[in-house]
Amino acid sequence: MERLYCTKKTPVYDKSGRLMARRWIDAGDVCLVGDRGPSGLTAVEYPVKNGTYSAFLKDTLSFEKGFKVYNQNDYGYVPYPAAGYVNATVKSGGCGVVAMSMVIENLVLGMLAPEACAAAALSCGARVSGGTDMSVLAREMAKRYPLTFYTSYSISETAKALEKGGAVIVNTGGDRGGYKGIFSSGGHYITLLEYKGGIFTAADPGLYAGKYNVSWRLGVKVENGLLKCRGQDLVSDSSNRYPPFYIFGRKS
Repeated sequence: MERLYCTKKTPVYDKSGRLMARRWIDAGDVCLVGDRGPSGLTAVEYPVKNGTYSAFLKDTLSFEKGFKVYNQNDYGYVPYPAAGYVNATVKSGGCGVVAMSMVIENLVLGMLAPEACAAAALSCGARVSGGTDMSVLAREMAKRYPLTFYTSYSISETAKALEKGGAVIVNTGGDRGGYKGIFSSGGHYITLLEYKGGIFTAADPGLYAGKYNVSWRLGVKVENGLLKCRGQDLVSDSSNRYPPFYIFGRKS
């Protein structure tokens, strides 16, 4: 099955081709879409509140290759307090929970908006003064969703995981000692969603207009709200992080 993005609200059907009342796929959902069967129907697995649901489509015209993307700048109303930062929000300190939301919604088809991910991070102790402890949050998510998780220091291992359909959160380190951070001036998490032709596709929770127009970031291209970046930039930007790569896969 192929992971595809739903572009508009789409009805679903049972295996006999009967319309299923009160069930549909919402625009923006990432789904697993199969091949068209002998009956003319196409199998689909899509996210619902408590997991996923399997049904059938009469056509796939409303589906395309794409990813669910969130931006922390849209969540200034969501509290994300920590010691010494009682007024912090997801916008000011929640790149980690937004990065994790994108892993869950793109990889395992779960429904985990940044508001819910922030609440989960607070409840499991992943929220720390410096941001989000990704190891703690990743272990918690692996309990809640059909998710595998491990860490790595290898960009080649990261690329292979993406080629197998995984997702990766990169812990970038920002500016230090004469080095200018490519993905942020401070510590920051981004989510890798694809590797193809030597180029990584990433979602930046802190993306804003013009961010990658400065001279030290020109190696990163922004296309339709996603980053196209090189492995060497990911390695150099995370070289002061331990670990740099959090690799996630979907349990079969």
